[in-house]
Amino acid sequence: MQAGEMLTYRRIESELHWPEIIWTKEETLPGWFKAASQAWMRDIEEFQAFWQEQCDEIYGLFDDERPDDLLACVYLEFLKADELNIHISILADVETGEMIRFFRSLKNLKAGDGFRRMVGYLVEKNTSLRMTAELAGFTATGLEMTYGNYRGRTLKWTEVRG
Repeated sequence: MQAGEMLTYRRIESELHWPEIIWTKEETLPGWFKAASQAWMRDIEEFQAFWQEQCDEIYGLFDDERPDDLLACVYLEFLKADELNIHISILADVETGEMIRFFRSLKNLKAGDGFRRMVGYLVEKNTSLRMTAELAGFTATGLEMTYGNYRGRTLKWTEVRG
């Protein structure tokens, strides 16, 4: 990502080619990023089922100069009348400030729809995403869980709300 490039987010409709593009990009991520993602969905079929059956809305972050180049993706599941579950895939090197704007924009958009909270789990090892989420207004609740593994070590996840 070059300094000065403009990024925008938009809702991704349920076009079936996006899961394959995202899965392919996640396959090229460094080891533990991929392990964290695949802790929840082990193969493309599980990911496509998640995409079609669980996601209520999906938003992508795109580079304006390459509008089909997906840089990050947020999947939203409506849990309660006022609460969303958020899943995050960062697929390219995106500046922290851009991710903060992306998260804040989505929070404001969904607040306008009546949602008061977003809830998600971040893998403990991803300190940069945890810091970005905190700067975007998410806070750790203290609830933790272990799920998945990387190189024989269990991945630890922390719940965040914003």
